[in-house]
This record gives sequence, C-alpha cells and structure tokens, in this order.
Amino acid sequence: MSIYHKHHIVPLHMGGLDEPSNIIELTIEEHALAHKELYEKYGLLEDRLAWKGLSGQIGKEDILKEIYRQNGKRCGKANIGRIPWNKGVPMSEEQKEKMRGPKTGKSGRYERTEYHRKILSDNGKKPKSEITKQKLSDAAKKQFDDPEARRAVSERMKVRATCPHCGYISNKSCVTRHIKSGACKL
Repeated sequence: MSIYHKHHIVPLHMGGLDEPSNIIELTIEEHALAHKELYEKYGLLEDRLAWKGLSGQIGKEDILKEIYRQNGKRCGKANIGRIPWNKGVPMSEEQKEKMRGPKTGKSGRYERTEYHRKILSDNGKKPKSEITKQKLSDAAKKQFDDPEARRAVSERMKVRATCPHCGYISNKSCVTRHIKSGACKL
C-alpha cells in the first residue's frame, strides 16, 4: 500500500492556490523529487527543506531550526547575543497593510469565518472525516501486528531529545510535538 501526499503544482509559498486544479497526489518519493526539481529551478528555501525532509535527509528539528534562523529567531548556543538581520529595519506601508488584514467593527478584531471558528473550537485541529479516522486506526493497528515492527517502534521511543529552547527532555517525537504545538514558549 503506497502512501500519497497532496502536492501543490504551484506551491503556496510561490502564490499558488489551495484549489483542486492546483493539487496532485504523489507518493512520498515523487513528492520529494518534485520539491527537488522546484528547488533546482528556483532556489527557494521552502522547496529545499521540503525535499530534504521528505527524502529523510534532515529531521523536523533541523527544518524548524532553519526556519527560525531565516525568520531571525535565535536557536541554539551559536546564536545567543546575535541581532536578527531584520532588527530595526522599517516596514513599508504595503507590508504593514498586509499584516493588518481585513478588520471589522470598532474593536478592530479580525474577521473570522465559520470555518475558522470550527477549527478554533477544536483546539486548532481540522476535523477528520470518518474515512480518515478509519485509515489512521487501521495503520495504528497494523504497525503492532509484526514483532519486528513493535521492536522498531520501541527502539525509536528510546531515542532521547532535548528542546533547544527550554531544555524539555523526552523522546524525539514528543519534543517535536512540544515545539510544534506551541507548548514551548520560544
């Protein structure tokens, strides 16, 4: 059984739209190659990170560090005391307006659609369809059918990692989830 990813033909970071006409399904290997070709053609960091991450050359922690580094956030001992490249650089009026976005009413709050309210009420998670829930359940059960797979999962859980921001120590997947979920106050 192959796992398929949804790939944007014109990536979102290049202005592509999140529409069915712009999305194709690719295997993980094909998805990695697609981002490699985009990186070789346009040289964008997002495609490089997607290619390296999908092909298993770098882990999620390395991807996060590179994104933080590019956005001027400090990560790791080497960056302590360094001033971000954009510190003190004034923003143009166009950038300020883009960040403000659509506002409604006197309070100046951002307009939220019903879809956003639903996601926010579910703690920021998109609702899963019944088919997706069944596929996840089947995959979870399947990984423990084989004794070799059980041993591999057990070994992966023993690998310890530390959050580079707050020092939280746990297994690698828990530290990654800790960073991505916002539990770590960067």
